[in-house]
Amino acid sequence: MNKASHKLETRPPISNNVVEVKGVWKKFSKTRSGARRNMLSKTGRAFFGLQPGETILREDEFWAVQDLSFELQRGKTLGILGLNGAGKTTVLNMIGGMMLPDKGQITTVGAIGALMNLAAGFQPSLSAYENILIGGAVRGWSMEETEKRVPDIISFAELGEHLSRRLADFSAGMRLRLAFSIAVHMQPDLLLIDEVLAVGDHRFRAKCQEKINSMREDASVIIVSHSVRDIREYCDECLLIKDGVPVFKGDVEEGLSLLLESYHKGSISAGSVTKAPVENKPVAAFISETDLEDAVVSSSKNKADKSERGRELVVNYFFKTITECDALTLGVAIRSIGSDPILSGISSINEMGELHANAGQKISAEVVIDTSVLNPGRYSIEAVIANADKILFQGSLDTYEVFTNEEFTWGPVALTAKWQVG
Repeated sequence: MNKASHKLETRPPISNNVVEVKGVWKKFSKTRSGARRNMLSKTGRAFFGLQPGETILREDEFWAVQDLSFELQRGKTLGILGLNGAGKTTVLNMIGGMMLPDKGQITTVGAIGALMNLAAGFQPSLSAYENILIGGAVRGWSMEETEKRVPDIISFAELGEHLSRRLADFSAGMRLRLAFSIAVHMQPDLLLIDEVLAVGDHRFRAKCQEKINSMREDASVIIVSHSVRDIREYCDECLLIKDGVPVFKGDVEEGLSLLLESYHKGSISAGSVTKAPVENKPVAAFISETDLEDAVVSSSKNKADKSERGRELVVNYFFKTITECDALTLGVAIRSIGSDPILSGISSINEMGELHANAGQKISAEVVIDTSVLNPGRYSIEAVIANADKILFQGSLDTYEVFTNEEFTWGPVALTAKWQVG
């Protein structure tokens, strides 16, 4: 008989893992009657302390998660990626104990904080203060322990004057800030976040990121998000799921490249990402294998380099077209780490214009970028090759670090301006 369980370890763990997922499967029914049947069956077995039955699919059932295994160490942040319906939220629900797997085992260590649904755990008719007390009670804390944390929770959420207001009168943003603040101040060993990181403005987002980073010494975080920026900002590694099947676990940029490929092709296959050398370092990139081959894009800098502001940055393109391209365009962008692109250039809008390439034609190109407007900091370089509106190549090159001897700089880009006094 296949065992399925979710175990919560309160004793000190033998390993440094906060989460261990081993051979987990989860099925759902496509019909209401089937869902009701499964619920009654599982409830009855749980009531009598019985293990789930054999995991055989009926005609109205499907596997939402299949043979998932991974570990997450304390202090690490994992991003779960995938298209809509891939099974990401189901995985999070099973780790959080809201669902039981039909097969396999999930072991978590310590307390779990979940930020997965804006309304989950909140009572709209009660005040913010009363909802914080409920959160503490669910956590198992005494009234005194919870009240000690109320000032920090309200201060972080920036809701000081709204402590006595009913949650029904809160805006969605206010409720989300409160939910995030409660979750992180309850000192969880594991924090689960599902598509709710767009908390407030840029300043408040930065505060949330700083808070999550400060938790890493004692806790782990699992994030489900469609936001590339969130995954890049928060995560040490990623897990990519397709139709409930894990296809990749590892480097964030490589996982994002595979996800990008899935958006363009509608499919993901393990190991299908192409790696091109950049100054003897690999870079993960999406490549349309029906249009390009032997594609290599490299920059004049690598991670070990630092460049004084004002030096030129050179990006080289080498590729061979498989099909005829009537409107070939090259693009490059510089992104401040963890943000949207701040500088970009496209070949079709300068003197080079759009290119025509015959099938089988080898092309080499170079773009020289003036970095004099960049203030000190670390930047990533991204390159694109397109034919009309179809992306043929897209990938992140290496990071580029800029320094200067100036004593004061502000923001990623230096403003060119004329000042006049008097």
